[in-house]
Amino acid sequence: MASRRSNPRDSDKVQTRTCSTNAECIRSGDVSEALTEVLREAAVAKPFHWQFSHSKDCPITEDPDSVAHLAMKANNEFVATLEKRLQDVPRYDELYEIKKVAASLEPRLRVVSNERKSTLEQASFLEAKVESSANMFSDDHRRAAYDAKKALADSYLDVLVSLKEKWEKKKAATNCEARLREVMANIDLLKEIMNNNLLALDELLRLRTKEVELGSELNVMADSLYTQMVAQKARIAALEIERDRDIRRASRIARRAIATRYREILESLKDKWTSKKKEVSPEIQLQEVIANIDLLNELKDGGLTEDAELARLKEMEGDCEDLVPSPAVLDWSISELDLPQVSDDLADQVGGSSVPDDSGSS
Repeated sequence: MASRRSNPRDSDKVQTRTCSTNAECIRSGDVSEALTEVLREAAVAKPFHWQFSHSKDCPITEDPDSVAHLAMKANNEFVATLEKRLQDVPRYDELYEIKKVAASLEPRLRVVSNERKSTLEQASFLEAKVESSANMFSDDHRRAAYDAKKALADSYLDVLVSLKEKWEKKKAATNCEARLREVMANIDLLKEIMNNNLLALDELLRLRTKEVELGSELNVMADSLYTQMVAQKARIAALEIERDRDIRRASRIARRAIATRYREILESLKDKWTSKKKEVSPEIQLQEVIANIDLLNELKDGGLTEDAELARLKEMEGDCEDLVPSPAVLDWSISELDLPQVSDDLADQVGGSSVPDDSGSS
């Protein structure tokens, strides 16, 4: 009797589908279901096809030895297949350990994910903050550099103007001194010549006359400088007077503005007081009318006599006159108010634009 397996392609397809199903069951944690699936596939999806040839004339089902041999072969094949499938199924303790490790790692993974997300947000925020700080610092640096360059250029210009004026004055004085030294040298030379030759007397007189002229020029220049200095002092005094006048004008303007503001506030308070008084007067009249109505009702009912009520009201009138103070006359003017004093710094700020700058002229 001979036997063989048939249709290997169908067997491979069934085995692949069974393995995928078992893997899903194992991942879900249901080992019993996976084992049941293996047994079912082994019994249903993979039937054994045997072909027997024997020399007997009866069918194989009527031959007990052939049927026993066939059952033994099928049982061995089924046991081998089942053992092979069970080797791929993980044990329950391994699945429990895997689940335990996965459950312990899941919170840590979530914490790490949250930390990574917060770190990325902090990094983006710090990057934006650093970028804005860099832009602000660049703008401030550029503005400060521009202001410093402008101030330096203005100071250099003032220094150059002052140096030019001093150079002109020094040049004029140096020219006069050089010409005077030249004349003195010529005089000394002519003195020596005159000792040897009396004809140099005329030249000496001419040089002395020139010396006198140069001295007069020096005096004229000194007088001119003195006149300019006096004019500058007068101009400075006039500018100081104008500055004081502007300061006083600014002080008056500031005080006038403050007084106007106080007057507006007092007018507003006066209007509020008048409106409040108008609101309270009808209430007082209403209370008085209600009291009179109650009094007339009591008199009408006979529960109160006129003489007794009159005596009681007169007594109450005396008590009220003692309690009510004498009415004070409201003064809505600003003469009694303690107005703030205007400082010189405020006056300088208000009137600073009208004072001319005399730094260039000085």
